[in-house]
Amino acid sequence: MPRALRRARLLVVLTGLVLALASVPGRAALPYGVLDHYEICSPPLAANDYHNYVGIHSIAVDPAGYIYVAGEDDIIRVLSPGGQLLGTLDTGPKRDWVYPIVANGPAGVVYIGDQGGPSDPAQLAKYTLSGGNLVLAHNYDTTNGAYRTTTGIIEVDGLAATQNRGLFILDATQGIVNLNEQDGSFKSLTSPGGQGRLVAMTAIPNAIVTAGTNDDGTPDWTAYYAGDPLQYVAQVNVGPFVQGVADGYDGSVWVLDQNGLEHYKVGQLLGTLPVYGYALDTTSDGSIWVARQDGILHIGPGGSVIPPDQYGHTPCGGPKISDSLPHQSIRASHQLEVHAQCAEACSLISAATMTVQGSRTTYHLIAPPATYSAKGAFDLRMRFKPSAYNALVNALNHHRTGTVQLSMGSIDAGDVRAYLQLRITITRPSR
Repeated sequence: MPRALRRARLLVVLTGLVLALASVPGRAALPYGVLDHYEICSPPLAANDYHNYVGIHSIAVDPAGYIYVAGEDDIIRVLSPGGQLLGTLDTGPKRDWVYPIVANGPAGVVYIGDQGGPSDPAQLAKYTLSGGNLVLAHNYDTTNGAYRTTTGIIEVDGLAATQNRGLFILDATQGIVNLNEQDGSFKSLTSPGGQGRLVAMTAIPNAIVTAGTNDDGTPDWTAYYAGDPLQYVAQVNVGPFVQGVADGYDGSVWVLDQNGLEHYKVGQLLGTLPVYGYALDTTSDGSIWVARQDGILHIGPGGSVIPPDQYGHTPCGGPKISDSLPHQSIRASHQLEVHAQCAEACSLISAATMTVQGSRTTYHLIAPPATYSAKGAFDLRMRFKPSAYNALVNALNHHRTGTVQLSMGSIDAGDVRAYLQLRITITRPSR
């Protein structure tokens, strides 16, 4: 049958495939590894450019699984537990955010602080999540407090929310500061402590842990503070270029540094995972979220192999789909074959319809089921039902064309999706 095929490619958002993609096959599970690989993308630089990855320097996951990230573009993004982008926030209570830091409170609550200066105090605010959007619940006056100096909080380097002692703030000048949410006042509890640059803090049972870096490749440090009033207890050396620290929920802490993801308890190194990034958070179920340069890794039981870093190799966003039409004979096979290729491992689902010149009837072709490919390669065979095949033969015999509209949707391990619509024009029968 027809061998002359022309195709046109259209990038579209295909609502008909969105629900179907929710049930596509996934990867085989291993005892420990990555559950999801979320991708945070910035707008394309040009009309036909690919999206770029946004560097993330702070991440928080609340008890309901909602994810809050602060990017190098000073935008706060809210993700659903499944990794879908729900909303953004680029302006604080008084001005745009400047290197913001996030920390979760109860479910649907996030604290955001940023950097200011001697004449421009840091912003600190509490937000609640409503319909995917962050709604301002309270703006705190960071100049109102019993501080070590008169400057107030000018650089929020870390935040840690606790159930019984309120919110703790790490400031390069004031050290560890405690917020009294009842009256909105602040109190410096310690000096900055340690040496080098403060980068993060976390709360563990009965203690606060801060992390700092020397920025010179020598071992960095975490400092432990406990008691009421809070007092310095101990310092534990960790790997160089520390990026973050998070609660292990059993008296341990996770530290992200040049060595990878290190697990410490009572000053002892329990183990190291080959995971590298720029920020991390943990939840009470033992899951760990690591922000690396190509997205967010969700690590925990039941996951699969940690995917390699895709930055510079794969464009940000869903798995890009490409296509080709092999030499074929529809007369012999009663089907249309299309080769599809994802830019990474993905699952692919497809649907196809056909129309012919001179008729208003739309024919549905039989598409293959959704499948997963570790190599991202698919051989799609769209079968013609007898009525569609006969209509195509009749149209071509009368020098009319048939047009197949093929819709494809891809999804990667982090539930990030891409879509492609392909229009194939069948112009003449085969010889």
